[in-house]
Amino acid sequence: MMSSKFFYLVVILVIGVSGDVPYTSCDTDCVKEVLQVLSETQAATEDYCVLNCTEKDPGEKIPDPTNCRRYYVCLENGHPSDIPFTCDDDQKFDNVSSDCHEAGSATCGVCAPKCLYSCPSPGVTAVIADPNDCAQYYLCGVSEDPIHIPCPADNYFDGTECQADKSQCCDPCIVYCTDAYTEIADPTNCQNFYYCPEANYYPESDNLHTCPEGEKFSATTGECDGTADCVQPCASPTN
Repeated sequence: MMSSKFFYLVVILVIGVSGDVPYTSCDTDCVKEVLQVLSETQAATEDYCVLNCTEKDPGEKIPDPTNCRRYYVCLENGHPSDIPFTCDDDQKFDNVSSDCHEAGSATCGVCAPKCLYSCPSPGVTAVIADPNDCAQYYLCGVSEDPIHIPCPADNYFDGTECQADKSQCCDPCIVYCTDAYTEIADPTNCQNFYYCPEANYYPESDNLHTCPEGEKFSATTGECDGTADCVQPCASPTN
């Protein structure tokens, strides 16, 4: 029976497929092997995901976990400011000095979302969520096409594992770039996609583009396709 437990590598550290796992095909035993490797590997990372002013003096700055160019200011009440502030052009917020520096010299890390919906670069092993079904997920990088895998009965994929709490299902409305020079789906409109100019990056409005007429964007292949199904889990009722 396939194990339902495995870990997603939080800072987009993903495992290259070994020579024992052919890229062009992957049977049941192969899937078990890859998931076992994933389950035994966990990236060590700082917790960039929480705005934390603990042990900070009023006026000190803390990084925005989703944007290297922004920061928050710790207030007198011990809480972070309600709005972020932006570094000057060509600067990023440096996590070491807690101030803005030239982009090339700044040490910056963003909080990678727990769930992803697009496969990383070809040949790179990772697991991604199914935006239409929380009880299933995809395994990338072990065959030409992503492998669709169901969770055990009454279990739900939370980006890290199949578990019993349905409230932990992934939020398909978060967009995030794992790799530079790739394209990822716009969850609100299947004819749109985001271009990723850098890795570990939350794309912004100027990264949003539209497929050629008659084509839709496929999250599993990472490109516009005239035969792709329309998947837009966060579309407004008018779309």
